[in-house]
Amino acid sequence: MSLGTETLVVLLFGLKLVKVHTQRWYHVTNLLTDILQSKNHDLPQEVRDIMQKWKPRQLRYHTLRRPLSVNNLDDIPTQFGEDNVMQVPSEGFTTDCTHRRLPDDGSCLNMIVEEPLSIEELQGEERFRSREVVLYLRQFGVEIYPISYDNRVNKRLKKYDPSSYNVAAQLISSHRLPTGDYLITMGMYGDHLVEVMQCEPELLAGPVVLKIVQQLCTAVDFLHSHNRFHLDIKPENLVLDIEGDCDLTVVDLGWVLHAKCSTAINGASGTYHYAPPEVRLWYEYEEEREQAKGPVDRPLPSSYFPREADAWAVGNVISIVLRRLSLEELEVDGSKELSSFAKWMMDKRPKMEVALKRLDLITTGVLRTPSPIDSAVDIFP
Repeated sequence: MSLGTETLVVLLFGLKLVKVHTQRWYHVTNLLTDILQSKNHDLPQEVRDIMQKWKPRQLRYHTLRRPLSVNNLDDIPTQFGEDNVMQVPSEGFTTDCTHRRLPDDGSCLNMIVEEPLSIEELQGEERFRSREVVLYLRQFGVEIYPISYDNRVNKRLKKYDPSSYNVAAQLISSHRLPTGDYLITMGMYGDHLVEVMQCEPELLAGPVVLKIVQQLCTAVDFLHSHNRFHLDIKPENLVLDIEGDCDLTVVDLGWVLHAKCSTAINGASGTYHYAPPEVRLWYEYEEEREQAKGPVDRPLPSSYFPREADAWAVGNVISIVLRRLSLEELEVDGSKELSSFAKWMMDKRPKMEVALKRLDLITTGVLRTPSPIDSAVDIFP
């Protein structure tokens, strides 16, 4: 096994154990897609039948806290120990299934893939997936109506028409569920960027990446200009209208912070794997304090600026997209310039208005050097 890879054993729906060699820091949904597309595992038809109903991101992923040895891939385990199972988010990485707990040499079970829970089984912080929402609406006859702009961001933004700045403009009215939780969802803006990269990366070829980078920066600039900071910018929170012109919408405003640009904040925010280094320090500090169940013998991490955290995250997303398309051997207009732009965003953390001016220069350069790729999407009307 080469450096930067690991061997994992995956249990699919309690039906099949497979052993795979994969990259470290690889999305678990990508890994499942690879397994399903591979011809090396002789998957039972029951697995393929299940996957006709679901997308990989809709499934539940688990790992173990303590090793469970696997000596024979035909010997399907049925008992794991209730306190030994922990959930991995669908946007998580393969390292979540090994890091600091389990061996990654294929000697034990690392990842368990299961179907979503039914609505009756949902508890605590279980996240509703698309099917649960539909099932809920059918079962209880709930009617939903669009309401004004998300209260967590502030209704006063409504008059500025956030959708014209590539920001999700409406939520659906919330409803209390039999579980005691509240169902909150939003209108359909398209497909998540991470899904497009996984399933239809060719849609991003040519000038499309440059277009969505401009729209992402426009969206973040809109929020920043009104002293709102997203704090959870990642591919899963960016949606593309692939049935139209591949326009981008920034969604999931649950972490949005209302503060002055000069405000420095403490505490973890967003998603660990997509957060800048200074925010990750807070995640690690808070995890250590939780495990210690009290104060820890280390200083608090430094405060950080939410504006700069968003700028780093924008650069990180661009890097992720460019790496993925490079692996697919797809050409991207201005890829070299965009790669430098992404690094600059992560290193310098500029204001978004400055970033947009630099993007204008990149766009001008691309216009002077037409792409050899014939794209149906015209981003320069």
